[in-house]
Amino acid sequence: MGVRNMNDALFDIGAFGHRSEAPLFHKRWINDINPLSGHNKRRLICAPNQAMRDVHAKTIRWLRSLRVAMPSATACRLGDSAYRNVLRHKKGTGRSFNRYFFLMDIDSAYPSVKIGRMVDVLVALKPDLEERRFALWVFLARHCFDDQTGGLVTGAPASPDLFNLYCEVEIDRPMRVLCARYGLTYTRYLDDLTFSSASPIGKKKRRALSDIVLRAEFRVSHKKARVYDLRKGPVVINGMGVQLHGKVFVPRRTLDHIRGLLHVASNESGVSASVIHGKMSLLKAVTGRRGANRTEEKVFEAYERFRKSSRTS
Repeated sequence: MGVRNMNDALFDIGAFGHRSEAPLFHKRWINDINPLSGHNKRRLICAPNQAMRDVHAKTIRWLRSLRVAMPSATACRLGDSAYRNVLRHKKGTGRSFNRYFFLMDIDSAYPSVKIGRMVDVLVALKPDLEERRFALWVFLARHCFDDQTGGLVTGAPASPDLFNLYCEVEIDRPMRVLCARYGLTYTRYLDDLTFSSASPIGKKKRRALSDIVLRAEFRVSHKKARVYDLRKGPVVINGMGVQLHGKVFVPRRTLDHIRGLLHVASNESGVSASVIHGKMSLLKAVTGRRGANRTEEKVFEAYERFRKSSRTS
């Protein structure tokens, strides 16, 4: 199907889903209990019905047909992972990491995306959408944006793709220009921004980097912003530990987190199997079963029990 025809099909609301139901999200508040700390946080969960899943499946295919290069994004696409995210910060020789790191987090990322700017981004990426700008706005409002928060729907299948495209235009492109000037390596794992360098990343540079995020109408989580010197010790980035000489490892707290998820899942508490498989894929990539220490071996054993129980249930 040509892109022009895909545009027409995408905006033809009646072409989606089952005739017996309208595309919608079922919303409910849940108590999200951390399996390790026991901390309880209320979250609004938006679960799409089958008709809405159909809409988002076609939307994802359409978005990916645009073939937008996103060299800074390291999450939610084929081959992406937290492991590959940290590997991008090795020096040119590939043997050791850059010494200095600055980690920045976008606060309330999905709810902060503005629908008007999202439309502008898609039109900028595909100029022939200009004549259908209003239809695009209506489509996004009905299927991709939350009528309560005003931002992207948390839990919607297409939200990561939309967010990556939004950030590529609003954040990543100007960030790459600035980082080239400063001699920084930059990657973005959804709403987590990582910068590294062979020289210190001072306050002036950090302020300029933060300003790009602010101009995109996001908020920086200053409580989570951190500066690290790997000569003083390892740093944990998106659950992956890195050391100056080039070693990547799964830290104990990440292992404990995975074990906690497996424990909760074994009690049929609704933990998504895909989340557990994703966590374990990192452990397999970094360590592997053969090189596992005793703590890691316990995680592998718990995972095998989980897989067996999943097959028999």
